Amino acid sequence: MIKSILIAVVFFFQTVESKAAKYFPTAENECSAVDLRDIKPLPIRDQRSISWCFAHSAADYLQYTFNLPEQVSAADIAINYADSDLSKTITFFKRIFSNEARTSPPQTGFIYEAVKKILPQGYCPESILPSGKWTIINHENGMTTDMDVIDAIKEMYVIQKKIHSNPKASASDVAWSPKLNHLDQPTFFEILKNSSRNSLLSSLRSNVCAGERKPFPSGVKLSFKIRNRKVFRRINQKLDQTQPISIDFFSGIFEDYDHYKRKIDDLHTVLLYGRKFDPEKNECTYLMKNSYGTSCDRYDPKIKCDGGYLWFPESALFHALTSDLSLQRR
Repeated sequence: MIKSILIAVVFFFQTVESKAAKYFPTAENECSAVDLRDIKPLPIRDQRSISWCFAHSAADYLQYTFNLPEQVSAADIAINYADSDLSKTITFFKRIFSNEARTSPPQTGFIYEAVKKILPQGYCPESILPSGKWTIINHENGMTTDMDVIDAIKEMYVIQKKIHSNPKASASDVAWSPKLNHLDQPTFFEILKNSSRNSLLSSLRSNVCAGERKPFPSGVKLSFKIRNRKVFRRINQKLDQTQPISIDFFSGIFEDYDHYKRKIDDLHTVLLYGRKFDPEKNECTYLMKNSYGTSCDRYDPKIKCDGGYLWFPESALFHALTSDLSLQRR
């Protein structure tokens, strides 16, 4: 817990750090081409309107590191992280100052805590607990529709509040439920009735993933580092070993990587999935695996976008970086 608080404090001070900071650029002979898509082409995720980038990055990182045959659920990781002391503390203060936070599920997080917390538990597959959209069943007519996860959760909070305020409420009062594993109308009602607002998602997660959770192979070392001048040496060492590395940075560079803003609300987590030397820019560039879907419309036209993968010049990336996380199997 103490280390997690220190990480959060450092992140805050990174927001006011001077852009004039110096670093050691990667020489051309140290920037041989690496593209991890050639080794394990993981599909681009889409976190949609919920800020679970840290969980999407963690899910991909774990799938790659352990060479898992199926996608790891980012929703499972995010909900599990929300039970951490750090997440509860941050969420508490967010709900004091933000109306949106009061009606939304816990969002944003630190990948270090998320990975450390999920490793002993094992993973729930993405096919069991989807992270972007849930299929919703209307119990009056049997029709199904797709709903963004954040919207479904917000509606669940509303339904739960009504159930808690009505002692005579029954399963028939639940007009719809997510079409998820082990979750029929009566079970969904019992989860809503017997959980608090803060424990609702954990109860849902436990029910849906029951019997489906699979262990991670034992033996992994986490290495979390705050950005310093030698950050790209660490990054390149991992890429030389054909391993991705997770980075935290300010996402304002997506809109304009020449004039970004270092705002705490813009902290974002992705995987670096490759590199190559750009002779036009005369610097190493890095392949970023993002979780905004496959469209390239939302990015600065100067950014080279390849179906949701992004190429970033090292100099621009350095000034937006805050930290990096690597996994090493023992």
